[in-house]
Formats: sequence, structure tokens, C-alpha cells
Amino acid sequence: MDCLTLGTRALLVVVLAIALVSKSTALGQFTDSLRHWRIVPARLVAPVAVAVLLLEAAVAVGLALAGGTVLRVTFVAAAVLFAGLGAAAALVLHRGTRGATCACFGRKDVPLSRRVVWRNAGLTGAAVLGAVTAATSSDTSPGSALVALGAGAGVGLLVVFLDPLLELWSPPDRRTASHRLS
Repeated sequence: MDCLTLGTRALLVVVLAIALVSKSTALGQFTDSLRHWRIVPARLVAPVAVAVLLLEAAVAVGLALAGGTVLRVTFVAAAVLFAGLGAAAALVLHRGTRGATCACFGRKDVPLSRRVVWRNAGLTGAAVLGAVTAATSSDTSPGSALVALGAGAGVGLLVVFLDPLLELWSPPDRRTASHRLS
């Protein structure tokens, strides 16, 4: 398996695992955030929230453990998942829904922004890259594999924690209400 495939696997598994754990431990916040997006009927919000969690879990496990054709299909499923989430966020932003938040990583107080759309576009691109590179076969040295996995995991952590990091360096008047310093 080549370094790009290993790196994209690590990136996507880290992002999906953190999203899954965050949403599972704050399911009410994720469900409330999804309800406020108004993209599915109110009676379907909870089942859709659970379906997103199950899909994220299945894709994360597939990326972590699968090989061959199953791995390529799992990368495609990841691309569809991220593209769908990005498209939903773009629709909510286009509609101008006031007060919409992104509870992607368990924090309901993060305002929905174009960064969410761009993040999902980048993750979609990474999944497509993974699907393409998983179709090729090349040997990778153990050292190169370790570097690829570490780099992918590091980028995954950066993707997850980019919003809080940017908030640290933003002017006080641009920080979310719950993180303002008194």
C-alpha cells in the first residue's frame, strides 16, 4: 500500500473517530443542531442523526480495517458522506438560517460557517484521493508507512481542532459567546 493511501486512511479515520465519539457523547446537541438546520422533517431528525453516526462508524471501521475492493468502496462511501454533509451545510448557509451551528465535533456553540463547507470539500477530496491511490499497488517501507500514518493523523487532528485554534487567535469580538473572556 502506498504512502498516500495510508496517509488518507489515517486522516479520515482520525476525523471520523473524533466526530463519532464527540457526537455520541453529545447526541442531544448534535440532534438539536441538525434540527435547527431544517433540512429534514422534524420527526426524522433523531433517526437521521443516528444514521449519520452509524455511517461514520461503518466508514471509520472500513477505512481502518479493509483492504482491496472493500477499501476502495469505503473511500467512495467516505467521499459521499463528506460531500453530503458539505452540501447540507452549504444549503443551510445559502438559506440564511440564523443561529445554525455545527455540532460536527460535539460542540453546539460553533456557528455554522463556510469553513464547514470547505472542510467537508477537503475531506471529500482526500477520500477521492484515497480511492484512486488504493487502486494502485506499491510497496512502502515500514519507515515511510509510519511517516505517512503520522502525517495523516496529524492533519486529521488539525482538521478537527482548526475552529478552536482559529478562535484562540481571533479578536475577542469574533469569538463565540461561550468562549468570550470576561
